[in-house]
Amino acid sequence: MSSFDGNAEVAVNGRVPGVLSGSPRQVDLLVRGRVFGAGVTVAVECRQGRRAADVGAVERFIGKLLDVDADRGVLYSRSGFTRCARARAAAARWPAVMAVSLGGGPRIPRQRRGVEPLPPFGVDEITEADFALFLWRCAGIGG
Repeated sequence: MSSFDGNAEVAVNGRVPGVLSGSPRQVDLLVRGRVFGAGVTVAVECRQGRRAADVGAVERFIGKLLDVDADRGVLYSRSGFTRCARARAAAARWPAVMAVSLGGGPRIPRQRRGVEPLPPFGVDEITEADFALFLWRCAGIGG
């Protein structure tokens, strides 16, 4: 996609100074660049646990995003996410969070009567357009 920065800075499995804690923070992947002309910092974290990631895992990730001054993050989980964790990630605005299941987690119907649908969460469900929309909205362009 031509709207993504080909000159983005990418740090893999690095230590990033915590702007709030003053402590070095380990980040699986940190990307700083421009998307649709706006500066962005995206942190990516991968969870390997046997249980579905819960709301506490999402809250800890949001705390890390704030500490490393990332305005959005993608949290992958090999074991999926609980419904509450998915809802918390979907509701995060600043920093914004996309929770992505790599499989093995519970399959939760995407829409239930009287419940607002959660965004796609399986790695096989997320398209390039979904990811671009996530970045675009977070850049303050798409509302």
